[in-house]
Amino acid sequence: MRSGRYYLGQGYIFLLLWFLGTFAYIPLSTATDLHVLKDVRVLHQDGQWHVVLTGSESMIYKEKKTIKPLQLVLNLPNTVLRPDALPRNEENEIIGRITCSMSIDGPRLLTQIEIVLNRDISHTISRVQEKIWVSFDTPPLQSKAEPTPIEPVVKSKAEDDRNKREAVILGPPLEEKIVSIQLIKRKPVQPARNITAIKPVKADEELRVYILADGSLAQYNALHLTSPPRLVLDFMKVKSAKVKSAQILKGPLAKKIRVGVHPDKLRVVFDLVPEKGLPYQITLGNDRLVVSFKPGSGFPAQ
Repeated sequence: MRSGRYYLGQGYIFLLLWFLGTFAYIPLSTATDLHVLKDVRVLHQDGQWHVVLTGSESMIYKEKKTIKPLQLVLNLPNTVLRPDALPRNEENEIIGRITCSMSIDGPRLLTQIEIVLNRDISHTISRVQEKIWVSFDTPPLQSKAEPTPIEPVVKSKAEDDRNKREAVILGPPLEEKIVSIQLIKRKPVQPARNITAIKPVKADEELRVYILADGSLAQYNALHLTSPPRLVLDFMKVKSAKVKSAQILKGPLAKKIRVGVHPDKLRVVFDLVPEKGLPYQITLGNDRLVVSFKPGSGFPAQ
């Protein structure tokens, strides 16, 4: 088996030249059954995370799950990968990185989709016309079980007198050992110095933007502005960002994320689409900050 990986435009052009150069040696059934993978997308729908593969027509797939590394692999025989089908890294609590590659298996083309999982969870795969849906089950919420109440034991007078007599015969009780319990102190999370990633994720109609860092992002200021509408986040004492200075977004809520480094802070600006702004919510974690935008009109009251 000779294999090779082709990415973006250069690899796609090379693949087409190879395909045209070797067309005479490919069986007619393989050539006519050739598919095109046009889009790979991560969606949150009906309380589940999905990876949706869209092809030119109904595609054939074979799945394989590995533990080390923890990932789900889909092989699509006789399928060409379009360069703009490569997915963005939209990491969430279940789905991590998604990579796509092509290889040559004898006279056939093979497109491989690798879905890295952040946790081991069950999944189902369904095919609806030209789309393949990989759906991951939502983990159940862990509820704390309440302890069963213990009913007090009522001792009779005769039993109490018997216990006193046995205590006199056996002598004084043995000293109980006192077990000391040391509380484990958690180390405080250090303030972040660098922004390591900014990942937008679409969940139903909501847009979530994960801002990841090498420490706590608790020292921040939020300000929303109009004309044009935008949300500004200033992260104090953050010195640098290992991300692009601008990300273009497609959707009805936001159109761009801009990053600027200043002497005393790092600024992240969300350029929004609605003129009156959007309802948003900010959630802080140990090493991240999540901004959630929801459809609506107007900013929340400060």
